[in-house]
Amino acid sequence: MDKKVIDKYFNIVLLSDKDDSFFDLYDILVSKHLKVDTNENRKYFINLKSEIIEFGKKEGYFNQFDSGHCELTDKGKLAKKKGGHKKYLKSEKKYWLNKYQSISLFFVVFFGFIAIYQRGDNNSYKSDSYSLNNEYNHADSLSVSHQEKTTEQQEKKLNDSLNAKSWSD
Repeated sequence: MDKKVIDKYFNIVLLSDKDDSFFDLYDILVSKHLKVDTNENRKYFINLKSEIIEFGKKEGYFNQFDSGHCELTDKGKLAKKKGGHKKYLKSEKKYWLNKYQSISLFFVVFFGFIAIYQRGDNNSYKSDSYSLNNEYNHADSLSVSHQEKTTEQQEKKLNDSLNAKSWSD
């Protein structure tokens, strides 16, 4: 039998209007949801009933007595309060982080990436600064050597002009 069908009718049984935890599947399903007027429908109901009982016992939602009646366990009562089998499973699902831990983890990772990015950016600024300092020092040394050459040339011209005047005297 299809699992979706079993889940559907299991939830119908679990969420039935009965307030007590002691119930009979025939009373719940046949009165509102299934018809057992033909042989084929009776076989379908019997097969469905056995599948629902097997599923409920395997999952621990209820116990079956010799009379054919069933009783909800504590897990079954809790699942009934939660709104059915799937909602119960969803509520019982354990997450490795709760809401606040996941938000905190997000901010730690986010600001960590920003810090790493800024550190890398800072290193590139340092390397740029270093290369600019080297270029400045090189330009400064060229400027000094150029100034020395021009002063030497000026002195040489001055000496040449002084020497030339003294020869003419």
